[in-house]
Amino acid sequence: MRDRFLNGLVAAALASATLLPMTSWSQALPAATTNVLCSTVVDGAATYLNDPSRCSLPGVQASLTLSPVAGATLHAQYGGGINSSAQANASIKYYFQITGGSVGDAVPLLIATELATAVSAPDGGSASASLFVHSSSGGAIPDREIVVCTNGSCGASGSTFSGTLATTGFSGDDGDFIVLDLIAGVGDSFGARSADASADPWIYIDPTFAGASQYRIAVSDGVANAISAVPEPSTFALLALGLGALSRRRNHLLTCVSEA
Repeated sequence: MRDRFLNGLVAAALASATLLPMTSWSQALPAATTNVLCSTVVDGAATYLNDPSRCSLPGVQASLTLSPVAGATLHAQYGGGINSSAQANASIKYYFQITGGSVGDAVPLLIATELATAVSAPDGGSASASLFVHSSSGGAIPDREIVVCTNGSCGASGSTFSGTLATTGFSGDDGDFIVLDLIAGVGDSFGARSADASADPWIYIDPTFAGASQYRIAVSDGVANAISAVPEPSTFALLALGLGALSRRRNHLLTCVSEA
């Protein structure tokens, strides 16, 4: 009886394994790199604080996370004055790889993201947030980027972005990566000012792709923002709730800044 039970477990495991994409050729991805910087200048005297994940100085806060979603939030404010300023910077870089199918398969990807920037007044403050996606395809797939900012210097994308960026990856490539860069700064004005920036991307395989079920996405260790190729409806619902929460947080951020 016991042998039949164990044999049944082995058979079930083998049957299940045949349903999964072959990923034995996937490689360990480079580690994620993160950095935040807080800086203030008061009457010409500068103070800097640098850390991999968070920093705080009077009037400046910056923090980033890799899990459950890779993202960052910045805030800078000060009471006004010449030769005085406050600025926060944050950057995240992590790698992703498509596994499954055959090495070299072209697989469409979607990156759902929220980018938000805001200032309490156009003079004396600025903020920017960008999402950059690099392909290691040697030019076959162009790099993609979305940039938002408060001062109009980033073009037609405006001060916020909520949607998806479409790109393509090749199964087995291990040099694809995402970079988030955020800046929020205020300074050299006679009135109180504040600036904010935030970013939250989520990468997944386009579920309308006919062969989507063959593939998965691996990311750098510690990064938890990849979902299955063809998620169950409950997973999509969870993603929608998450993006809704990010949108509400962004709207709250903009409301707080406008009331400052």
